[in-house]
Formats: sequence, structure tokens, C-alpha cells
Amino acid sequence: MMLEVFDPASTRPAQSGLSGVELSDDATECLPGTTNLRNFLDRLLESRLEGDALGVITQRLPKEYVVPWGCECLRLDLEQGDPVSDMDRTGLALAEQCLKAPTEDNWRMCQDFAESDAYRSPGAWIAAAAGWSEGSLAPAGVDAVRASPQAIGEAVLVALKLSAAQGGAAGAKRLTNHLRRALSLFGQR
Repeated sequence: MMLEVFDPASTRPAQSGLSGVELSDDATECLPGTTNLRNFLDRLLESRLEGDALGVITQRLPKEYVVPWGCECLRLDLEQGDPVSDMDRTGLALAEQCLKAPTEDNWRMCQDFAESDAYRSPGAWIAAAAGWSEGSLAPAGVDAVRASPQAIGEAVLVALKLSAAQGGAAGAKRLTNHLRRALSLFGQR
């Protein structure tokens, strides 16, 4: 599925897709001379700035794509054979359940799980992203308060960065694979 923001043939300058995205100084140095956001992301990957590229992708993917993609990435990480915590398994299962059955109860369950873990694990952050994607942040019975798309993307970003950190030396390679998968999914015709 092609998303215009990741289209390699886009004529929109990269800067137009970076509003609100925090970049390292090294990533900012990669920006001059890029033709579009996809070209910039490719340059970030070539420069081994996976964290910056991940931040751009999680902020530019619409919420209906960033949470399922984040779940897919975390599922792949958990299947790599590293020791996996029950919190990660449970958080991912709750997030996936929320995607399959998007109900207020499931959104609230994801949010409650993330809070109970004090947002310490990848599982808590992916559950938070799923819970925030449609559910209200306000207590039950109070007017709905929605999370911003930026907060949802940030939650996915933290989940994947924490998972990569738990992966040790293989973590950076996993991030690169996730990024290439995103560009393949959302940047191809």
C-alpha cells in the first residue's frame, strides 16, 4: 500500500514531512540535498541512524497503520528466541486483541495494563499505543479525551526502541529490518 508521504517519486520536500519530528544533529546533517521524505529515510538508513528513521516513520504513519505495524514488529522481536517477559507477551496480546475487536473495554484494558506496568516494558508501550488509538484517556463516564496521533506514534517508537535494547547486539539489525519492512509496505506501488 503506497502512502504518499513515503513515495520514492514524491515531489514534496522532505522538510514538509518532518514537522514535529525530533531529529538528532547527525540526522539533520543528512537532510540537505534530499529530494523527498523517502530519500531522507533511505539516507538515514545508509548512515546507520535507525533511531531517527524510526522516529520519522512512527510519526508519519497514520494511527490505523502505526499500531498494527508496531505489533507486527514486536511480534517478530519476541519470536527471535531472546528471553521474553510475560509483560511483553501479555501487552502484545492485549494490543492485538484490541486491533481485532476494537471496543471500549479492550482499549481500557490496554491502557490499564500499560499503567499497571508503569510503562516499563515494550509490551506496556504497545498496549498503550493500541489503547490510545481509539479509546478515551478519560475515566469511564466522563467525556472522551483522545490521544494525539503523535502520542500514539511515540508509544510505538518507545516499544520498538525498548525491544531493540533488550535484543542486545541484534537490536539495531532488528530495527533496520523493521524500517525496511515499513518502507516496503507503505512506500511501494
